[in-house]
Amino acid sequence: MTASRAYLAQEDVGRARRALELAAHCNVENADAWRGLAWIAAKNDEDEPMRRALERAVEVDREGTLAWIAKESLTLPGLNAFGK
Repeated sequence: MTASRAYLAQEDVGRARRALELAAHCNVENADAWRGLAWIAAKNDEDEPMRRALERAVEVDREGTLAWIAKESLTLPGLNAFGK
């Protein structure tokens, strides 16, 4: 997660996505990685990848992910599409 945040700070979304994909691959129970992938997908208007990542995050940490969606959707409304 630290690497992906650093890449996002540098506006290198491609590297951030790859770092999160690696984190999720190495630990499929990493809800933060799934949420990060969902955030990037939502930011890029990629509805289906966002939904898949959020579904996985909800499987791992339902309450935490729903709270995260509520918070992040204030600045990234695309995340609201998940609940519909």
